Amino acid sequence: MLKTILTAVMLLSLSQAFAQCASTVAELRGLADDSSLPMQWIEQGARKTLTLTISNSGNALHINMQAPRGNWAQGRGTVCKRSETSYVANITGGGLQWGPETNFLIRGLGGRIRTINLTLSRDKRELRVSASSYNGRYLPL
Repeated sequence: MLKTILTAVMLLSLSQAFAQCASTVAELRGLADDSSLPMQWIEQGARKTLTLTISNSGNALHINMQAPRGNWAQGRGTVCKRSETSYVANITGGGLQWGPETNFLIRGLGGRIRTINLTLSRDKRELRVSASSYNGRYLPL
């Protein structure tokens, strides 16, 4: 039993060590196999339309969600590939920072978000973003 557990832990460690991750826009476009992958997206179907921007920030990616009247949320980290269309943004430094435009319900339910799930459609024309208290559908800006 102990041998099985140790083997599983070693395999998990190896798979994480070889995970494909990006800390720059160029690396992210490489993961998606699309050199022109948009880095600005606009939310669809919501009352308060958010703009999602991914940019370089030192040795990490900066993910910013902007509401029409100000900052909604932001964070820095890496984006890792899970499958052909599925990615996860790992936010460092205490997690996603809520801005003044985030309502109290999202802040309360969301807490400190450290991972954001990103699902890119096969034609790369739609991005779905989800976290513990948020789901959004985005189109290229």
